[in-house]
Amino acid sequence: KYDKDEDSLTADVLLNVPYFIRGGIPECGADFVRLTATDTDGIYTFTFEYSGSDGWGKSAGEHAFVITDKADWSKVFYDKDLTLDADYVSKGTNSNNNAVISGLETGTTYVVYVDATDDSDVKVKVVTK
Repeated sequence: KYDKDEDSLTADVLLNVPYFIRGGIPECGADFVRLTATDTDGIYTFTFEYSGSDGWGKSAGEHAFVITDKADWSKVFYDKDLTLDADYVSKGTNSNNNAVISGLETGTTYVVYVDATDDSDVKVKVVTK
């Protein structure tokens, strides 16, 4: 937008993040939620506070989820048990199974990091914020 009085031009930049999360995490609701871009190309995040329950029927301290590359069931990360605060891991082999985060504590905030620098091998890690 051009401001004639200030002789300046401003632009809004929309980051087109191609990855989504869907799962039993309450912040997801019943939708595919677009991940957030970071300052590093190919690295995306999703932050949530563990409420003590999972909408997809996992046990206390667990969340089930998948990562997709569209707002549909085009899964790129699934079928993996994740250890908190560990390094990135690649997806499992059975796309019918969800990824599962365990060891979650009620009231604690976590960040899901998605490394898609190699889109043929999307990796995920979950860290305590």
